[in-house]
Amino acid sequence: MGSAVERLRPVLLFGGTTEGRELAARLAGRGQRTILCVATDYGREVLEPELLANFCLDVRIGRMDAEEMRRLILEEEPGLVVDATHPYADQVTRNVREACEKTGREYLRCLRPASGLECLEGMRPPSGEECFRDLRPLSDRECLGKLHTPSGPEYGGGGMVRVPSVQAAVEWLASREGNILVTTGSKELAAFSQLPDFATRVYARVLPTLPSLRACLDQGLPGRHIIAMQGPFSRETNRSQLAEFNCRFLVTKDAGDNGGFREKVRAAGEAGAVALVIDRPETERGLSEAQGLSADQVMERYEQWRRQHV
Repeated sequence: MGSAVERLRPVLLFGGTTEGRELAARLAGRGQRTILCVATDYGREVLEPELLANFCLDVRIGRMDAEEMRRLILEEEPGLVVDATHPYADQVTRNVREACEKTGREYLRCLRPASGLECLEGMRPPSGEECFRDLRPLSDRECLGKLHTPSGPEYGGGGMVRVPSVQAAVEWLASREGNILVTTGSKELAAFSQLPDFATRVYARVLPTLPSLRACLDQGLPGRHIIAMQGPFSRETNRSQLAEFNCRFLVTKDAGDNGGFREKVRAAGEAGAVALVIDRPETERGLSEAQGLSADQVMERYEQWRRQHV
């Protein structure tokens, strides 16, 4: 007979983020058997060697749909299911929720808070316009019509513009001139390839993985326009890259402080560039306050569950 701790059911953790790595380390450090699911080999490679050596951690690699997640839950019978995936991985989040609903498991969402930034102190929007907000109830095209964009040809002084989707960002940029630093990852490059002079205007910052590089090359970006680095990045790094490539626009998602969002926006302001911010998916917007948990809160829920079963 093993100890009570050894008989505890596992925790099923969907990760691939800073929060996922933190939770995996904390759970395994408590002697808790933890099944960490990541989408790619890179998700495993960024784990600390000490964590990988912990026998309590079981890393599973590969993308899963809702049915595959359901089968995994039935097979492993976890005591807790935690979704610590990226705030913009909305399809993964929908899959995890559906799998939990179908198996009767409680769903815990570890969600880093959004920045809450509309403007940064000391930073003015383009041409003195107010920061654009309250866009989410509208369609992309309706939102674009309400952005009150400056009429002048120049955008000196930087600023922040929020749009509801990647496609809205592409449409907003299409009628504007100037180089663009895209920091939203390789998956969205196909949408940005619709831009006029895409291969000469766009500089893509992506993860240093073969699939990311392949996505850039497949869209026709030359080598000098590909920045393959692991973030998050400091304000100085963001600012130097904007200056190096003479970028007037920085495209980003609101990934919160853990994702380096604040550093990006401040760097854009200092470089005189416009920070074009893609808002979070609808699946996450209401969740951030109502149900989204911090890593500490997830651990509190875990400790409650553990006391009930040890």
